[in-house]
Amino acid sequence: MKYEIIRPDTDERLIGSPLSNLSLRVLSKAALKQEYFDNLFFPAPVFPDDENLRVVSERIQEAIETEEKIFVFGDYDADGISATSLMVAYLKRQGADVGYYIPNRLKEGYGLTKDKLEMAIEKGYSLVITVDNGVSAYEALDYAETMAVDVIIMDHHIIPGDREYEYILHPDRFENPYFRDMCGAGVVLQYLRYNHADRKKDWILAMVATVGDMVPVFLANREILKKGLQFFNEGAYPALSYLSKKKTTDETGIGFDIVPNINTVGRLADRANVNNLVKFLLLEDETQIIHVANQLKELNKERQQLVKDAKSATPDAQYDFANYRILISKSYHEGIIGLLANACMNEVHKPVIVFAENEKEFKGSGRSPKSYDIHENLSRYKDLFAHFGGHEQACGVTIGKENFQQFIELLQNEEAEEIEEEKEEAIAISLEDLTLKSVEELFSFRPFGMDFKLPDFYLRFLPVNNTQILKNEYRKTVTYKNREVVEVLCFNPAFLTHLEADGWHDVIVTLNINEFNGKKNVSMYVKDVL
Repeated sequence: MKYEIIRPDTDERLIGSPLSNLSLRVLSKAALKQEYFDNLFFPAPVFPDDENLRVVSERIQEAIETEEKIFVFGDYDADGISATSLMVAYLKRQGADVGYYIPNRLKEGYGLTKDKLEMAIEKGYSLVITVDNGVSAYEALDYAETMAVDVIIMDHHIIPGDREYEYILHPDRFENPYFRDMCGAGVVLQYLRYNHADRKKDWILAMVATVGDMVPVFLANREILKKGLQFFNEGAYPALSYLSKKKTTDETGIGFDIVPNINTVGRLADRANVNNLVKFLLLEDETQIIHVANQLKELNKERQQLVKDAKSATPDAQYDFANYRILISKSYHEGIIGLLANACMNEVHKPVIVFAENEKEFKGSGRSPKSYDIHENLSRYKDLFAHFGGHEQACGVTIGKENFQQFIELLQNEEAEEIEEEKEEAIAISLEDLTLKSVEELFSFRPFGMDFKLPDFYLRFLPVNNTQILKNEYRKTVTYKNREVVEVLCFNPAFLTHLEADGWHDVIVTLNINEFNGKKNVSMYVKDVL
């Protein structure tokens, strides 16, 4: 990986600030727009209250009072699962007659479809609520209208065209811009808040979804993240606590521990039913919670092994063209091809499409560097595709076998485009910047994430005083700054060849705070050696 070393000038809004040099550099590099800057330093929470919330709330309350059967239709990722659980739990508390369904990712795909709506109507459901999907379900919505079935949409995906919806809650349709950029579960949470029905658990679920969907970490999302993490660390959601490696955590821990365990169920839909995950999230019995949580952890380990095996296996076919690398195998599990494409893209620094081949078709997932719009590029071939969707850096594509060879030839004949190799940015600091007080101050600006990432840091020289081996592989070294202990962890054995007698030169590190037996110290992880 190549790095651009950043030495940012102090943001003029921070000149004269008492903040540490470490915080000043990070905040100056972030160059937050004024709205986000104000939200960071002068947060002003907003209560949700607008016409769409009133209309939707009245329709749901009417359904509850008249004992209509209410059908909640969700999605199979962390956001969709959380949103489904939020709405189902709320309706159950209100005594509603509620059912729900999340489609099978591998067999049924994304979004409300006409056939699923027909099944719901046949079972007597007269009100449908879509969460984390719905705005693009035109066929199903048209059918619902002909059957006089109301559909309430709680979604955050881009609204296509200029279609009007009778009942919709969407970040772009909230009257106050404070609520824009929310994920699906964030939208559902605002409905609960409007009806004064939100619990600590609800904030936690919305927080997990917000982390999982990687939306900007400001405005309503920042409020969701901060409160959700606070309630999580209080132990308010035992089912999710059992999925975490730590009793208290932050947004990074949520992203590494909890979100993958939830997403895996949707990915491995041939080995687990994602609808059972909603049942897990509604459990109260601790014995049952522990049992299911252990099953989820094992399934996630299985997913990790599938990715590891796929990365090490030789594909059935591989093409390296000017603009693309293509990997094809009958052994690839469809649920992990996106993860595999992303890992390969990071290695070769060019767009990658990974195809899982079956008897009828090729199901693919593509990833590309930030400088290349894979969705726009492949859209020119959409007439060959049975299915195609995505955004600038990721896409999904299904191609029938009769069209696949033509598609490969078209990619092969593309003129080479200049694809810039991505450079990671790292902020230059010195060891003098890394006092416990300064790092704690920096971390007080959490949560970090989209539009406000915790950066990597560059140290010109990193001295070490002693080393020890952990788990027969990892190296822990210790350095000192003003008598403060700074732990340095190295998880890549290859980097040890760069460790000289007096320490490392030119290293990229990430920062953390380690706490053990009531004592805190700064901890660094060596990410790269230049």
